[in-house]
Amino acid sequence: MKIVWSPRLLAAAVAAAYLVVGAGWIVFSDRLGEMLFASAAALGRYQTLKGWFFIGVTALVLFYALDRRERNDSRDGGGILASRLRGVPISMLLAGLVVATAVPTLGLLAHTLIRQTAASIESSNQLVRRVAESTALDIRHQLQVHQRLFAAVMAEGGEAPDCSDIINTTARLEPQIVNVVLFAGDRVTCAMSGDEYQPLPAGWTGEAPIVSAPFRSRHGGAWLVAVTHGPRSGLTGSIAVQLVLPAATFMPALRGPLADGSATTLVHDSGVILARWPEGGATGSPVRDLAAFEQMRSGRATVAMGFDRIERVYAMRAVDNAPLHVIAGLPSDHVYGAARELALRGAVVAGVVLLLSGLLIACIVRALAGPLRALSATARRVAAGDFTQRAPVAGATEVAAVAEQFNALVETLPKLRKEIALHETRQRELLANLSRNVPGVIFQFRMMPDGGSTVPWVSGGIVRMFEISADDAAKSSAAVLERVHPADRDRLLGEMTRQGALLAPCESVFRVNLPMAGERHYMMRANPEPEPDGVVLWYGYTVDVTDDEHAREALLQAKQTLEQRVEERTRELKAANDALESFSSSAAHDLRAPLGAIKGFTTAVEESLARGKSDKVGHYLARTRANVDKMEALVEGLLSLARIAKPLQESQVDLGRMVGEIVADMPSAAETVVEPLPRVNVDPVLMRQVFHNLLANAVKFTAAVPEPRIRVHATLAPGEIAIAIEDNGIGFDAAFAHRLFEPLARLHSHVEGSGLGLSIVRRIVERHGGGVRAAGETGRGAVFTFTLPLARVVDADAGSV
Repeated sequence: MKIVWSPRLLAAAVAAAYLVVGAGWIVFSDRLGEMLFASAAALGRYQTLKGWFFIGVTALVLFYALDRRERNDSRDGGGILASRLRGVPISMLLAGLVVATAVPTLGLLAHTLIRQTAASIESSNQLVRRVAESTALDIRHQLQVHQRLFAAVMAEGGEAPDCSDIINTTARLEPQIVNVVLFAGDRVTCAMSGDEYQPLPAGWTGEAPIVSAPFRSRHGGAWLVAVTHGPRSGLTGSIAVQLVLPAATFMPALRGPLADGSATTLVHDSGVILARWPEGGATGSPVRDLAAFEQMRSGRATVAMGFDRIERVYAMRAVDNAPLHVIAGLPSDHVYGAARELALRGAVVAGVVLLLSGLLIACIVRALAGPLRALSATARRVAAGDFTQRAPVAGATEVAAVAEQFNALVETLPKLRKEIALHETRQRELLANLSRNVPGVIFQFRMMPDGGSTVPWVSGGIVRMFEISADDAAKSSAAVLERVHPADRDRLLGEMTRQGALLAPCESVFRVNLPMAGERHYMMRANPEPEPDGVVLWYGYTVDVTDDEHAREALLQAKQTLEQRVEERTRELKAANDALESFSSSAAHDLRAPLGAIKGFTTAVEESLARGKSDKVGHYLARTRANVDKMEALVEGLLSLARIAKPLQESQVDLGRMVGEIVADMPSAAETVVEPLPRVNVDPVLMRQVFHNLLANAVKFTAAVPEPRIRVHATLAPGEIAIAIEDNGIGFDAAFAHRLFEPLARLHSHVEGSGLGLSIVRRIVERHGGGVRAAGETGRGAVFTFTLPLARVVDADAGSV
């Protein structure tokens, strides 16, 4: 696979190769210096020369890279690095360059100091360990001398030495002995002093000497140490000898060839000090730092604070075959003195390097950044509108050239500014002329992330559509948004916010409330463009769609009305079909009865004539005629019921006058009272049929009453007028009131009638938009009431009887 060497990949490869070569050079040169130079001074000079060589090579590499970059940047304006360093002061860039050059020197210096310091510390640690080891050997030798002394005394006494001879000989050979105690098992057999000794521990086998922790003498309070050897064959068997010595007996062995301030300490296994050189009253005291003591047991050198408040580097060695430890310590100043001197010397060198670097940075910044700052200040004043300013031509060649080109550019700015202003004026005039003929408003609307908004530009159509000026809209977007209907304002802004987040077009219909034009419907379409800091700028237009909205609403309302009418007509048709079916059944039944009677009577006439009996023929013919009349009345009623379906021929009718005429033409013995009735818009023929049928029923059902009375009156009710016909006739059972207005329904079979009169009344009243009802009680009369819409009443007080 072929590798495409992009600039970034090439730079990474060069940097990796440089790191590998540099690391190999450091390792190789260090090894070479250790082999060629024996002294530390020579090795240090070698490391310094190596560091300067490394800096020189680095400088050559940087020079080559920057030279290539400068030649490339002269064509592309600085490249990627220049774009990424935008906003960084040149003083910081120069300081970074100098520091990057000085860092390798400081790193090499620090590396050398660390190595030399580590070597010095390790040398001192080795010295402390050797002193502790040598002193431990001396203590061991001293214990072995005492053991050999006891063996010699026992050998001199023969097979059965005397106790007193052993004690005297031992005291004579070791003048520093405070007490000599002989043990047989764990029992004291004889002693030079009966109370200055330490009991033997239980289970001691005698393979190694026992050294007790220091204890106070009962005579004078001196610090004593009990050293027990044995057991040996003696007076009565195996005996052990305990030599009680002053703790200072071990002091000569602690004196060693250490520097001033050093200390050597003999410590019991329990952590109690037996002796210390130089003397400082530490005998019998526990070790101050038990953690350091335990750490020294592992053989590591440890830094701790001594009894004399001097910090030392300590090392510890155990005394063979004895519960004793030797701790040797060198002052920290002695151990770290050389390292601190090296560090101080390195800090001085580093400080000098940094000081020289700082001076170099200051000089370069003053020579290079000064003219650049002056050029930047001049550019700011020119940007503010002062075209008389000129940048000083000073500094490096490149900076001076930039200043000259800048001054030449400033010379042309006033002319360019006038041309730009003239071009903008022409563009605005062109846009204004174009937008003046647009049937709507063209706008820019800027929405901020915090919810704020502005109107950068709007066409002149805003005066016509929003009844505000373009200047008022540009000052505050609130003047435009206040015109939007409150119920639509949040919805419109919410839609624009959501679509703006998606950078998707937005289309919305909303209402406005205008002071003069009132409520209007507008349609807005706009496209968003993102701006810095989350701002969205909308470009769009708004047009008036009020007529379209009204037409759409009218169409929707017409559709709803049509559907409602179709539903009503469907219900009416169903009811009519149901009524027609019921009516057809009743009519067939009622027509079949008189036809059957006519057939029967005509047959009887034929038979009578055939037999020669003519006396009953007249009776049969009279009955036949009666059934024909009944059938004729029924057909007439059916025809009247059918005529009701014809279109109404409406006119103004005085109901009082109409009722008076009907009462006058109708023979009746009943007392009829007609109260004032209104003038209404109705079909006069059909309305006369209503009153005729109701009054005829009242007359018919009051015929058998001793004092018949009929009353006609009207009552106003909400939205309608009710007209009632009351009588005191035979009445009816209220439980069957719902059947009264059904075609061919009769509650009184003994009263003549077709059963269609009340059905006709109901159909006529319903055709006029009213209703009919009946109330009554058997033997107490009846009230038939029909209503008409109040809109049909012309004058409620104009009626007459």
